[in-house]
Amino acid sequence: MAAAEEGSGGSGGKGKLLTLVLLLAAAGGGVGLGFAATKQPKQDEPAAPTTLVYELPELIVNLAETRGQRYLKLRMALKLRATGKEPPSAAIKNFDERNPEMRDGLIRLLSAKSFESIESSDAKQRLKLEVLSVINDVVLEGSAAKAERLFFLEFLVQ
Repeated sequence: MAAAEEGSGGSGGKGKLLTLVLLLAAAGGGVGLGFAATKQPKQDEPAAPTTLVYELPELIVNLAETRGQRYLKLRMALKLRATGKEPPSAAIKNFDERNPEMRDGLIRLLSAKSFESIESSDAKQRLKLEVLSVINDVVLEGSAAKAERLFFLEFLVQ
């Protein structure tokens, strides 16, 4: 009993108790810091999409070497990909602002094609690349997006 009374009384017991309290507080603070470090930051807004599909207006052109007897009717959509921090939707205004230049470039490209030069599957693939080049060079030059794919929604030759 003398040993128990000695440990509970006197300045030695208070010092051990104080040390124990400080150790528990430090351990609790360390655990709290660990939780704070692993806590995920709040996201107020969802992340902006990096791609967007944009449908172009219908286009009808006379084909070359047909004396106006054949025409090509096209409906197309583009897959736009963001090239910077802005979402690809920021580039949509370019289609309105540069619509005359875009239509002129596409009409010149497409009206120079003959029926034979666009009828095969390989020819249509090459045509997609040429259209993408016109769009990226004329409409999207210096914008927040790049057209990376082209989809033919309607491809009609009459």
